[in-house]
Amino acid sequence: MKTLVLAIDRDDDLGRKAGIGGPVVGREAVMNAAIALGLADPEDSDVNSLLAAVSTYDYLKKRGQDAEVAVITGTEEADVRADDKLVRQFERVLEEVGPDDVIVVTDGAEDEYVMPMITSRVRVRGLRRVFVRQSRNIESTYYLILKALSEEKVARKILAPFGLIFIAYALATFLYSILLGGGLESMGAGTFAISIIFLVIGLYAMEKAYRMKRAVASLYRRIRA
Repeated sequence: MKTLVLAIDRDDDLGRKAGIGGPVVGREAVMNAAIALGLADPEDSDVNSLLAAVSTYDYLKKRGQDAEVAVITGTEEADVRADDKLVRQFERVLEEVGPDDVIVVTDGAEDEYVMPMITSRVRVRGLRRVFVRQSRNIESTYYLILKALSEEKVARKILAPFGLIFIAYALATFLYSILLGGGLESMGAGTFAISIIFLVIGLYAMEKAYRMKRAVASLYRRIRA
């Protein structure tokens, strides 16, 4: 049994940015393509999918399985013409490699549009989706926001207004139903659920803004004493 590890680049980043046309067959060729694309655009997610394909190939070889790795490319528009080009390249790879099954490696749902044409020609053994966890800038921004909100002065300026808006909306909805709508029974289930959710979110935001938990705990201790 021979397995083909196939990476798909439907929008042809490899050709447009690195000047490498598909199909690319063989570990060394795919590694060189990944390096070239990485040097041309280090932030391109296709770099990760190419390396993931090589990693999957190495894993199969270490287990003593007969395998090959390849990359097929489409067009910049990623439309029907891209799919036609991918089909032609895939058939060339099938003729050259002659696999019994395929493991498909993609970096997103767009590449998976061609899955029907793959499954119609050879058995698909598996599908590996490659996701980039997070960039350092996004991670840094996330922690900066958390750190800013941990300061009471900043938290009150940001969270308190949102908390008041959510609480005001929930209370206004309840008061309208009680005073003008004939009671809470007149509220629909959806409106009631949304009002409760807004009220909880508002109270949570106000608690975070004014650290009410500490104040309540301190008051409880004093009353108990």
